[in-house]
Amino acid sequence: MRHLSKLILACALSTGCATAVPQAQIDGAQKAIASASDTVGSMGGPAADRLADAKKEYDAAMEMAKAGKTDEASRTLAKAEADAKLAGALGAEAKTKSDLQAVTDQIQTLKTQLGK
Repeated sequence: MRHLSKLILACALSTGCATAVPQAQIDGAQKAIASASDTVGSMGGPAADRLADAKKEYDAAMEMAKAGKTDEASRTLAKAEADAKLAGALGAEAKTKSDLQAVTDQIQTLKTQLGK
């Protein structure tokens, strides 16, 4: 019995008491990346860069999970989700700025046409 306890302890320490990465966390990162992909689209710049980072982090986290590094995988998934959300926000901001510039240009055109 004593040897069995030592074996169990050794197994627990070697795996880092690892459990599987929660599926909800994986799903959350996937959803954030998909949403950001829709928002960013073919846009370039910081939003696209951050989205690319999120995708790389997600892939790395999946490899970590396969290797049994669940704590690292979990942290990397959290970072991937955060980067994806940031990419979405940056994409939305860029679109809003573009829309604002288009309206400003239209107003200027109308002023010119009215002679003001």
